[in-house]
Amino acid sequence: MTEPAQALAVNGTAVLAARAASLCYEDFPAAVVTVAKQMILDTIGAAIAGAADSGPQMVRDIVLRDAGTGSCSLFGVPRVHTTASAAALANGTAAHALDLDDVLTSFTGHPSAPVLPAAFALAQEGRLSGRQLLEAFVTGIEAQARIGTAVAPSHYKRGFHATGTIGTFGAAVATARILKVDARAMEYALGIAGAQAAGLKSEFGTMTKPLHAGKAAADGLLAGRLAALGFTSATDIAACAQGFAATQADGIDLDVLTAAIGTPWYLLRTIFKMHASCHYTHSVFEAVRSLRADVAPGDVEGITLRVNPDLLAACDVREPRTGLQAKFSMRYVAALALGEGVADPGQFTDEAVQTSPLHELAAKVEVCPDQRIPHFTCEVQLRGRDGSRHAATCDTNRTAWEKDPDEQSAPLLGKFAALVEPVLGVNQAADLADALMNLQDVSDVSELLS
Repeated sequence: MTEPAQALAVNGTAVLAARAASLCYEDFPAAVVTVAKQMILDTIGAAIAGAADSGPQMVRDIVLRDAGTGSCSLFGVPRVHTTASAAALANGTAAHALDLDDVLTSFTGHPSAPVLPAAFALAQEGRLSGRQLLEAFVTGIEAQARIGTAVAPSHYKRGFHATGTIGTFGAAVATARILKVDARAMEYALGIAGAQAAGLKSEFGTMTKPLHAGKAAADGLLAGRLAALGFTSATDIAACAQGFAATQADGIDLDVLTAAIGTPWYLLRTIFKMHASCHYTHSVFEAVRSLRADVAPGDVEGITLRVNPDLLAACDVREPRTGLQAKFSMRYVAALALGEGVADPGQFTDEAVQTSPLHELAAKVEVCPDQRIPHFTCEVQLRGRDGSRHAATCDTNRTAWEKDPDEQSAPLLGKFAALVEPVLGVNQAADLADALMNLQDVSDVSELLS
């Protein structure tokens, strides 16, 4: 039941905090463990490749200058270590830089990029086991998903970037779980996180968008650590008067917020990205690409995309001039799908976009908002110069597996290899992938990237 965001009879934040404080690895079904390992593999792969991007490099330069050395690894930067908070900031930014990290559509956010860097840094610092990391990671993801879904869709529609805002809560919970706080301190961790939660959709197409994930990781880490020391905050930050929902959403669904963890397991709904652009453009890419065999780019008279109007607030860049802008241009992604059939990181560099011959084709793309179409669906009508008509529809609001999440392991391992081998080499990439896919057996997380 959705309630106004104000003081309520039920302290939903306290209910969630108590459940998060007591959740254990032994509570996880096998499918949850499998998907959690896939998420960690995928996020580290995206971060290792993303670390070479100019934005993450600038962040890294600053954190290394300010924080100095420590025991925590920087993904994609071998043999360099720093403090946990600095690593969380740098690795969270790198994980989101290529826009290849996973998605949860229930709150329209990227769940792992904020949560894993915080949990991994603290686990590495404490030389914890893979099981302990998995326990904290899953708990953070599930708590994050409940808060995010409880304020959806109004929070995102108001212009907040949920990866940054909601991600701060997830990172705080994961941190607090590693530090084994009680239910009261977990509620304080959420309160401290809520005071720091930030991220604006107006930053899409700039270096600041991935910084949202890095800041969420670092700020959540700070929140969890402070709460473990006894630092206090407002209670029921999610639903109290002048709290998170009251200031950043139209209301809050207490049933979602207080539902027992596992009813459902939101983590099992995670969607993994295979294209280096905003997930809102993936249905465009897939639908248009399915028509490649029907018409050549030079024979196109026009392309019409029908999408939900809410997508235009994020992905309506009409004439992208940078790689980051192109990730949020449905027109350019449609042209890329028909012209090249791939949307890898290499297609979204500044040079690739500025020298691309696809801008003429992109100019023939018309985007028509249609309220009847679901958020992650695109209907395409392609008109050929010869008078032919071609149509396709794609819905990307679904997982890549049906009965067993292991069905998607092979594609994810292939994606990981493509991203990581150029940085670490074939053998080290394979060894790291094997260790991550068997994370429950790792005795010391700090050895994973040694």
